[in-house]
Amino acid sequence: MRTFNALMARGFDSEAAHRLTQAGYTLNSLKQLNAKQLLDLNIPSELIKILLQEPRPPIPSETLNQVLYESRMTCCVCRDRSQGIIVHHIQEYSSSRSHAEDNLVVLCLNHHGEAHTKRELQLNLTPERLHEFKKRWLKDVKQYDHREAQRANIGYSYQAIKQISD
Repeated sequence: MRTFNALMARGFDSEAAHRLTQAGYTLNSLKQLNAKQLLDLNIPSELIKILLQEPRPPIPSETLNQVLYESRMTCCVCRDRSQGIIVHHIQEYSSSRSHAEDNLVVLCLNHHGEAHTKRELQLNLTPERLHEFKKRWLKDVKQYDHREAQRANIGYSYQAIKQISD
């Protein structure tokens, strides 16, 4: 799990991080490989640069874990749990220098590509739209968690708690 999180913190998608972890690689063992060896592992060149040169610090593990947990490791746009995911900076890190939770969103690989695509005639996944998708998804997750907790603890309904407190 540690290697998986370390790779996710550096911009790897969940499928690539899982594949490399399952193959027995660690972050340190990957950093010992040269660019050609990393390419042979089907690692994109932009991620090879991140591995070998660390142009930006990784997302702090506490922040990464919180973002992944809150979102249930699910894209906030399509909410398709079967898709690989990536943690995306809403405001690009190169300009924001921020790994803050409110600047991070979980996207599937398809929507991550959409977030980096600019079109003139179609709706784009702008930072504003990403914030809105994230806000709605986190609200829905909390409501779902609340309903599940109520089902698990029927004796602890709001009315029962209110009676106890009165």
